[in-house]
Amino acid sequence: MDMVKAVILGLVQGLGEFLPISSSAHLVLIPWFMRWTDSGLTFDIALHVGTLLAVVIYFWKDWIRLLHQGFANPREREGKLFWYLVLATIPGALIGFVLEDVAETVFRHPVLIACMLMVLGIILYAADRRGQKQIEVETISLQTSFLIGLSQALAIIPGVSRSGVTMTAALALGMGAGVHGGGGGGSGARGRARHAHGGGRAAVVSGSRVESQRFGTTYS
Repeated sequence: MDMVKAVILGLVQGLGEFLPISSSAHLVLIPWFMRWTDSGLTFDIALHVGTLLAVVIYFWKDWIRLLHQGFANPREREGKLFWYLVLATIPGALIGFVLEDVAETVFRHPVLIACMLMVLGIILYAADRRGQKQIEVETISLQTSFLIGLSQALAIIPGVSRSGVTMTAALALGMGAGVHGGGGGGSGARGRARHAHGGGRAAVVSGSRVESQRFGTTYS
């Protein structure tokens, strides 16, 4: 792979990582459309590590606070949030490890990816329209956190956005966090239910993806 192609794919990853559109899907589809040689799963993971590192560095103060609260006050809201995030990360990591070989071959077919992009988009729209939006982050249960984490295991398939499937699962399970103040909210799927931290900022590391949240608004 030459430098120009690497830069283009890096830009695709950087832009797609913060939208619920599956950056992994676009890392497969762009080379397919351009008739480039597939860069492979290892290169895709390296790009994901780059965006992961960038957001973790940006929110390092929030991580320190969450870590402190998780161990110092595990029964308080932020302490529980930390351990719920840890729990939600486990299913995707385990399934990704088990299905690593399939993810590198079968799951990278452009037709499958295109179908999953359409299917998840439809399901996300339906969940946003029909979700109860009654559960706030302060009352989220261990079971709900685990189910949201379990849904993220589907993101092993390029075309299933990790942030998109997280939002879909949260909405379907009845979560509804209103957006406070200006900045990044609005109505619709991006303005409502998220696995969010309602009183500050939190960075959610899930697999190779980071979903950053502030005042109920998800940057994912």
